[in-house]
Amino acid sequence: ETEATLWSPQGEPRLLPYVDEEHTQSGALGVNARGWIVGYEHAEPRSFGRARAVLWIDGVAWELDRLLVEQRGGEVHVTVAWDVNEAGQIAARGTLNGVQRAQRLDPE
Repeated sequence: ETEATLWSPQGEPRLLPYVDEEHTQSGALGVNARGWIVGYEHAEPRSFGRARAVLWIDGVAWELDRLLVEQRGGEVHVTVAWDVNEAGQIAARGTLNGVQRAQRLDPE
């Protein structure tokens, strides 16, 4: 079982919250200087097909799918967020119209 954890400068661990309280697995994969953390969560071990990408800001979990501006031309589902840069751009993986793709998410 894995859980996304934030470590304080004093070495104190703090588990990051889940978007969906029924989920039991999560991972933090990237962080920027503002402290934005990105990663994923899901309900079952090794179930990335049903995973959702998560952005944690100030200890609050946000499902990336719910933050997306509606796009013309297709249905987007973000499954894993790999990294976030200082501009807030997020490198992710997900599907567009059911086809798995690399994604770059740009904040507005």
